[in-house]
Amino acid sequence: MKNYLIIGNGVAGSTAAEFIRKQDVKGKITIVTEEALPFYYRIRLNEYISADISEQTLVAKKQQWYKDNDIDLKLRTRIVGAEPQQKVIVSENNQKFYYDLLLIATGSHSFVPPIKGYDLKGVFTLRTIKDAHEISDHAKNSNNVVLVGGGLLGIETGNALKKLGKKVTV
Repeated sequence: MKNYLIIGNGVAGSTAAEFIRKQDVKGKITIVTEEALPFYYRIRLNEYISADISEQTLVAKKQQWYKDNDIDLKLRTRIVGAEPQQKVIVSENNQKFYYDLLLIATGSHSFVPPIKGYDLKGVFTLRTIKDAHEISDHAKNSNNVVLVGGGLLGIETGNALKKLGKKVTV
């Protein structure tokens, strides 16, 4: 029996787990993610910010899906080290995860332009549900929003904040 370990539970990680399970019904599959939620639709985070949908509506694969597919999902688990010769990775609380096959599917990170003030309070990027929570919490006490970048997701997030009564400048 093979031991599959996937770091990351976005589209790539969850899809890989699904296809591995179809090919190997007996193998042990573990997904480790820093996220607090099972796989969710990142593209809909702006709808969550505007309160058009709930956090649970964001979730694409519910806990039951992981259970039904015999996939061990480790939420809120940050990986900080690896020992490839021993085929083990280590979490920040020193939990060890052994594997036969490892997939690192952590995805990308938001680009922050090197502009003055990027590290000030109230400056955010939007990639995770944690980011959406921080933006929503901060927006409660703010009236004006400035968006840097005019990509589709940025504009949609600006629209979400406008729905909350914020003045948005792109």
